[in-house]
Amino acid sequence: MKNIKSVFIFLSICILTISSSAYSFDADVAVSAKSIVFSSDDGGVKYFSVTIVDPNGDTVFSQSAQSSVTWTVPDNASDGRYKYQIKMSSVVAGSADRNTKTKPSTPKVVSQSGSVLVRSNALVIPELEEEVGLNSQSTPASKNIIERVASTILEVLVPVALADQVILDDLIVDGSVCVGTDCVNGEVFDFDTLRLDENNLRLHFNDTSNSAAFPNNDWRIVINDSMNGGANFFAIEDTTGGRSPFMIEAGAAENALFVDTNGRIGLGTSTPGTSLEVLTGSTPTMRLNQDGSLGFAAQAWDIGGNEGGFFISDVTNSLATPLHISAGAPSNSVYVTSAGNVGFGLDTPTEKLHVLGNAVISGNLELGSSRAIKHAIENLDLSQAISALLNLQPVKFRYNHSPSQQTIGFIAEDVPDLVASEGRKSLKPMDIVAVLTKVVQAQQATIEELSKKVSELAEQDGKN
Repeated sequence: MKNIKSVFIFLSICILTISSSAYSFDADVAVSAKSIVFSSDDGGVKYFSVTIVDPNGDTVFSQSAQSSVTWTVPDNASDGRYKYQIKMSSVVAGSADRNTKTKPSTPKVVSQSGSVLVRSNALVIPELEEEVGLNSQSTPASKNIIERVASTILEVLVPVALADQVILDDLIVDGSVCVGTDCVNGEVFDFDTLRLDENNLRLHFNDTSNSAAFPNNDWRIVINDSMNGGANFFAIEDTTGGRSPFMIEAGAAENALFVDTNGRIGLGTSTPGTSLEVLTGSTPTMRLNQDGSLGFAAQAWDIGGNEGGFFISDVTNSLATPLHISAGAPSNSVYVTSAGNVGFGLDTPTEKLHVLGNAVISGNLELGSSRAIKHAIENLDLSQAISALLNLQPVKFRYNHSPSQQTIGFIAEDVPDLVASEGRKSLKPMDIVAVLTKVVQAQQATIEELSKKVSELAEQDGKN
C-alpha cells in the first residue's frame, strides 16, 4: 500500500510540475550553511532578480542578473526568518521604451517566493521534510521508529484491508469532527466544530469539472511549511497555477488587514476612517516599485508622511526627496485646476502659473522670447512709447497679503492701454521695459546729436 501511495504522490508531483512548467519558469534554490544560490537554467530567462528582507522587514539584499544570484549571510546577521522573492522574465530590464509607437509583446513573468531561517550567522538547511501521517503526538523519537518498523512488517505480512467508507447519502454529524492522523479518542474540541490534527495540514479543493467550458481550477489551504526550518503561515494556494496569491505569516500584527462593514480597508487598524487607512507608529509609507521584469528600467518611489510632512522619495536614486509638504502648510499651497493652471496660495489660478504672494528666484529668470514662438512682429512706434511712458503713474503701496512691506510700482487699472493686460488685473514687466527702452534709445540718439553739434560749435569758436 505504501508503494502504491508513493507512486501516486510521485505521479501527482510530475503532473503538477508539467502543468507548472508549461505556465512558467522555475528557479532553483540551493541552501548551504552560509549562502543561498538562486539560479535558473532556462534559456528563456533574460531577467533574474532576487530581493531578501530581514526579520524586521528591511531589505538587506537586492540584485539582478540573467540566470544566477548568490546571497551570503553577513557576519552580523540577526537571528530569525529571512524572506526572499525571485522575479524571472523573458525580457532584459531597461530594454522597453514607453515612447515607441509599436505595442510591445507581453513577456512571460514569474514570481517565486520563500523563506530561510538564520541562527548564529548560519542558515538552517531544509534537508529534512516531515512525513505525511507521522504521528507527532508520540513523545519519544524511538517510539515513532518502532511504530514505523512494526507498521512496515505488518504491511508485508498482513494483507491491507481497504477500509475506506463510502456513504451514499447526506452525512449529518451532531457534534464536532476531527480529521487527521493525530486525532485521539476523547478529543477536546472546545468551540471547534471542525478540527484538523496532523503535522502536515492541507485542505484541498479539487474541482473535477472536465467538460465544456466549466471552470475547474483547484485550490488549497496550506498551513506551514513541511521542511526543516520552514515558515509558519496560513496561505491560499492556486494549486492549478502553482502559486500562492494570499499568505499570512505567523506573528503578523493585530489588524494587519481589516475590512469593515462599509468596505473600508485598514492596514494596522480596525477603525479605518477612509477607503484605505495605513496606521503605524512611525512614518506610514507606501512603495511603488517597478522591478524591470517587463523590460522597463527599474525604478522605485516611496510615498509617506509623518509629523514633519508629506513626501515623495526617489528610492532608486539615494532616497532623494523631490517633493515635500511640511505639516501645517496652509490650504491651496499648491493647486492645479482642470485646465492645468497651477496656483501657489490660491485655488483660482488664471494662468499656467499663478502665485499669491512674493516669489524669490535664486538664479536666472528666463522668459520665452524667441522669434520662433512669435508672429505679427512690428517695431514699436516712438510716439506711442513716449505717450505710454508719460502716462505711467508710479505709486507706493502695500500688498494685502503682506501689509508690513512697502512696495513701489504701478496700478494695473491705471496704466495706459499700450502696456495694459487683458482684464487689467496684472502687469507684464517686459511691456514697460520695452517702452522705456524705446524712449531711452530715442533720447540717447538726441543726446548724441546734441553732443555732436556742441562739439562742432566749440571747434568753430576755437578757430575764431
